[in-house]
Amino acid sequence: MPFSLSLSRLVPRRQQRQRNALAAQPAQPLSSLFLQLPTDVVSYLCLEHLQPSSAVALSLACKSLFALIFPTAKFTLTRPERLELQLLLERDPASNSWYCDTCCFLHPILSKGPTRGARPRESCPDQRALLLSGSGFALTYQAVRLAMNRHFLGAPHGLPLDNFNLRLTAAGQLRWKEEWSARIIRDELFLSCRRTLSAPPWQDESLRYAMNLADPAYQLCTHFTTSAWALSAPNALTRGSPRPGQIFVPCRDYVESCRQCLSDFVTTVEQRARTRWFIGREKYWFFAVTSYHSLGSGQSPSDEKWKALVGKWSSTYNPWRDMDVYPRASVQEMWHEADAAYWVGGGQEADG
Repeated sequence: MPFSLSLSRLVPRRQQRQRNALAAQPAQPLSSLFLQLPTDVVSYLCLEHLQPSSAVALSLACKSLFALIFPTAKFTLTRPERLELQLLLERDPASNSWYCDTCCFLHPILSKGPTRGARPRESCPDQRALLLSGSGFALTYQAVRLAMNRHFLGAPHGLPLDNFNLRLTAAGQLRWKEEWSARIIRDELFLSCRRTLSAPPWQDESLRYAMNLADPAYQLCTHFTTSAWALSAPNALTRGSPRPGQIFVPCRDYVESCRQCLSDFVTTVEQRARTRWFIGREKYWFFAVTSYHSLGSGQSPSDEKWKALVGKWSSTYNPWRDMDVYPRASVQEMWHEADAAYWVGGGQEADG
């Protein structure tokens, strides 16, 4: 008996059949079919049928293609062609880079989403991050663009919206609790934050004084703060009460809008009671402010919605919200419409 046949008896028949089936399959090519074409055909296809930016991007795949497509010298790209090349490279997950529209360069991806308490470091000094004082919430333009890249280009790219889900507690005497979330609606990024405060059992004057003197000021957007001394503050938190000795007016789902950026606020003010050991029954104020923010498409830091939200203004640029196009509560309504579509669609993200 041949030696090979004698050894085959030591192998179970099921494994023998699996090996025979694998041996019968055709051999897999060692490289792509494109690289098996004749070099003159590859050169012709690249130089005659590809845009210059696409030909350069293809040449960067390996040294052989680069030597074949550009055998003598580097290819010179015009500014629009260079922009197109950078956008192609940004679409490559292996490049781990993102395109900055301000300085027109690719930067390594550093952001993982919003940060807690730490001032974010921008890749380009001319860009401005969303910083809310007293909150600890900070968001760079890079994170916004990466979130939208994932939406436009697919899952391997950018940041998932789950990275924007944060729970924070503000510093200071008044410990506001925040819950942040994000959603993409009609190809634009939206943020929402629910802020709650169970205030200490102080007199109204003491509580109002603590809100006014919060250091740093507690911002709801870059234009709205909880201080009655600020230029812009929610009316639900600052309007006076006709009752003597009572400064805050109870309300539920009081809707307001920022006049400069696309931010809407829904406020609830309630006086509640609780029983504590050795103290007995005591009353305290409960505040809930839910904000809705529209950040734009995230394709450029010059997007008017993003610039208005981060408060980027100067003597020549001071944004004001067009109340005819974006009336009061319009941002909130878009968020709730997307929520309804989300649940009707069985939990699929609503893009509008």
